[in-house]
Amino acid sequence: MGVFMTYVFGDIHGCLHSFNTLIELLSPGADDVVVTLGDYVDRGPASKGVIDRLLQLQEEINLVTLRGNHEIMMEEARKGPPASSFWKLNGGIETMASYGGRSLKDVPQSHWDFFDQLKPHYIEGEFLLTHATPPFDKTVEDCDDEDLYWSRFRDLKPRKDGLFLICGHTPQEDRSPALESGHVCLDTGCVHGGFLTALTLETGAYIQADENGELRDGKLDLSLPKS
Repeated sequence: MGVFMTYVFGDIHGCLHSFNTLIELLSPGADDVVVTLGDYVDRGPASKGVIDRLLQLQEEINLVTLRGNHEIMMEEARKGPPASSFWKLNGGIETMASYGGRSLKDVPQSHWDFFDQLKPHYIEGEFLLTHATPPFDKTVEDCDDEDLYWSRFRDLKPRKDGLFLICGHTPQEDRSPALESGHVCLDTGCVHGGFLTALTLETGAYIQADENGELRDGKLDLSLPKS
């Protein structure tokens, strides 16, 4: 059997150029798995393009797509105010511009179907992957939407279920992945002038790209904390 890799991407937020750069560099093979942690839309320039690209990749590679809070806000915006106003204040205006700037009716049904199939979490071996940072003392089965999509990267202790958490959602000011107490945050602020990060679970190596084509790399120690 060949060796496969699991590549985990932080928050993309419409940064299609950075995402395409990393996919091209990593060139995932047929046995590899690519996991995206959510927040594909809002704030960045190419939300529609990101969803189109993910739909294309679903036909080509083993792609696991998680739900982020920005996908939730966009879906809620279909109900009209106040949800639509809240979404627009949080990056929805830029998303609508990528669809032509008129109405949510311009969003293709295939994109709403994509949102419907997003997963709340994913487990690969000893790693738990979620969008946000669920409490260390809750199993993923006991988590609610607040835990999975909105909770921030703070108050961290080794998880009681023994899993190593990989998440996004909380932009890191130094634009590097954060590692603390068996938790890694991969939101490195690409849409805020930082980098998009892709982490390889099997090695701890990561690579970053920004919208201007700059690249960085590094490595994290992904061994579980000693109890």
